[in-house]
Amino acid sequence: MIANQAAALEELGIDYLILSAGPAPEHLPHCEVPALGYLSEPSKDPADLYAILRKACQKHFGNLPDLWHLHNATLGKNLLFPSLVRELATSRTPLLLQLHDLAEDNRPANYPRLTGDLIYPVAPHVHYAFINSRDQKLFQEAGLPPSHSHLLPNAVTTTALTSEQDLAPREHPLVLYPVRGIRRKNLGEMALLAALAPAGTRFATSLAPENREWQDIHNRWQDFANENNLAIEFNVTDRIPPHEHLQSTYSCWLHAATHILTTSIAEGFGLSFLEPALQGKPLLGRDLPEITSDFRSQGIEPGNLYQRIPIPLEALDQDFLNGSLRTALIRNYQRYETTFHEHYPIQAWENLVTEGHLDFGNLPEATQEEIILAALAGKAPYLLSLQEWLQDALAEKTPASRTNDLSSYSLERSQENLLKIYQIAFSSTPKPPSWLDKKKVLQGYLSPERFHFLRT
Repeated sequence: MIANQAAALEELGIDYLILSAGPAPEHLPHCEVPALGYLSEPSKDPADLYAILRKACQKHFGNLPDLWHLHNATLGKNLLFPSLVRELATSRTPLLLQLHDLAEDNRPANYPRLTGDLIYPVAPHVHYAFINSRDQKLFQEAGLPPSHSHLLPNAVTTTALTSEQDLAPREHPLVLYPVRGIRRKNLGEMALLAALAPAGTRFATSLAPENREWQDIHNRWQDFANENNLAIEFNVTDRIPPHEHLQSTYSCWLHAATHILTTSIAEGFGLSFLEPALQGKPLLGRDLPEITSDFRSQGIEPGNLYQRIPIPLEALDQDFLNGSLRTALIRNYQRYETTFHEHYPIQAWENLVTEGHLDFGNLPEATQEEIILAALAGKAPYLLSLQEWLQDALAEKTPASRTNDLSSYSLERSQENLLKIYQIAFSSTPKPPSWLDKKKVLQGYLSPERFHFLRT
């Protein structure tokens, strides 16, 4: 993302400097500032981060910059960032806060590092950029003026996949889920699809999680698949090849795949919905309307997708689910050190249930396993329509989105959008900032209506 923005600034002839904790590509103007790295505990000799950045800019520009552009300043990875944002906002220099990862969005360990109440400044010279309309909407509901809020989606630069070695026609589908298998990627749903797929169909995931907590869940699904003879290969990249005559690289797996899968229940920008078409692969799986609505507004249909897998309440242990729901909600609010109200489980349950059904993708793993075992035993007639859909989706050999015009997400369009936002911020009359209510921002992300078992 930053490299693409740097390329845009180069093209526009705008002098810039990248400030980061680590190294950058040699050809980019860059200053390494260790104090910008992760900092979770107060230092005995705290750095004046603003002073360090000013000094670096004066050395490069000969003066202070005309505009500051900060990425993920409120992610909560560095204790110094809240005070940095306050100083930048009150300096009255145009400021662009680009937020694509947030401490409020299921990162409770980060949230305590957003110290103080003055986190999100509001002033004519302070502007916000979001990579999706979901985050933009939640911030506007928390009080951010629409005129200070902008969509700045990622540029999509993936090119069509090529290979010097053509594959022989595949007798059976090979479905690749190109993902690191963390919990929100919903591996249980892939296991369900594998249980319902036509004989001979193979599924694969590209990478295992690095986080120990998510490794345990990933390995649990791997063991479950092995125990129940599901045709799924996990963590295949650089480990096993898709076919004997191919290497085990990610590129070879992507080339060999007949279809690309997504079962994720949460995304940021949603690149996984756009890349398959550019790679000449049909996409199937779970739709995320709060993400894909941005694409559809540009006339882009990502693939062959469903929004829910309805499971009737009578097939579920409702006492268990209600108990798990209450426990998960209480834990979530406790982790954010915010007030839990007794009506929250009722609100969450009412939102989960639609016409007497719950969505398979929003069930805890233990319940997902029970549904898959019922499907394997032929005791889940409510999944017949999903099985028929899957058979038809796997029979499709061309990308549903092959004809999509992705120019809205080109480097050129990204450059235009970035320049427009800079011009708006730069032409604004600076004023002393007011501040969004920090609690309202958190409530938007933490509301019971947004509860999801696989996000706790």
